[in-house]
Amino acid sequence: MAKIKLTQEQKIELDNAEMQLDKAQLIKRITALKLRDKGLSNIEIGEILMKSDQTISNWVQIYLKEGINSLLQWNYEG
Repeated sequence: MAKIKLTQEQKIELDNAEMQLDKAQLIKRITALKLRDKGLSNIEIGEILMKSDQTISNWVQIYLKEGINSLLQWNYEG
């Protein structure tokens, strides 16, 4: 599990992005990052957000490697 400690700038960036979103799924991605920053595990976050711990891990990795724009890509065709 990758450790995550958000900077103040990252927290502001996430808060600003969250306020502009209307898709619950994307808001969950930001929430997952905020909860990881508070020290919760992927399993705990998955239980809260009703997602697998692997999904939480994927979101964290995307954010750490590629940034917020990649995290907030919505490609679901459903």
